Amino acid sequence: MMKFMTIIDNMFPRKKYISKINFGHQYIQEKLGNDKYSIQRHIIGEIIPHDQDTVGDDLDCTLSSISTLFEYLVKLDFEDIYNHVIDIGVNPKWISNPRKYGTIPLFIKNIINNVLKAYKDKGLIANGGKSRQLYLKGLGYNINTIINQIDNSNPVILNLSGNSHKDYYSNHTILIIGYHIFENKKREKIVLLKIYDNWETKHNTYLDYNAIPFISSINYIK
Repeated sequence: MMKFMTIIDNMFPRKKYISKINFGHQYIQEKLGNDKYSIQRHIIGEIIPHDQDTVGDDLDCTLSSISTLFEYLVKLDFEDIYNHVIDIGVNPKWISNPRKYGTIPLFIKNIINNVLKAYKDKGLIANGGKSRQLYLKGLGYNINTIINQIDNSNPVILNLSGNSHKDYYSNHTILIIGYHIFENKKREKIVLLKIYDNWETKHNTYLDYNAIPFISSINYIK
């Protein structure tokens, strides 16, 4: 498996680890210059950011993202939702053992669907829907996939692969709640995704769509 991942990384190299962006306009100016201008934007309101350490631990980014998504949908207490995700949604086999990497990304869809069914049965969600999971950036999903969901006020869970590095996103799951597209006179374009990364709760945090690796996946409720 590790050899396969190395081959894939060589086929789709990343210039650097995926870093969060706290100052979006400064980043855009550095990339596009002074003649940049905004061409499209949408942010989903009423979603609250959370620090994953408040209810779980350092490896609970996926469970925290799922809980934040459901808090937006059902308006229950976040800690209660987190406990529901653990008790109702998670099969212990879906958590890596030993817990080096947290929740196995393949099972994000299963967790969401289990909680959706339970909340629908309790009447907390009128139409339970189902989670759609798409793998591989540029092949299974692209920027338009994300934009279409955000425009419909539907948050998107993004799982990012990569080698471990304490200061950057790697083997990490975040929640996309918006986007902002910029362009300059040369028609160069950058899409900043507004995200909740389960670490930062006091400041705006963004991710350049171009920085997302090929080995990644998104989940949203359809």
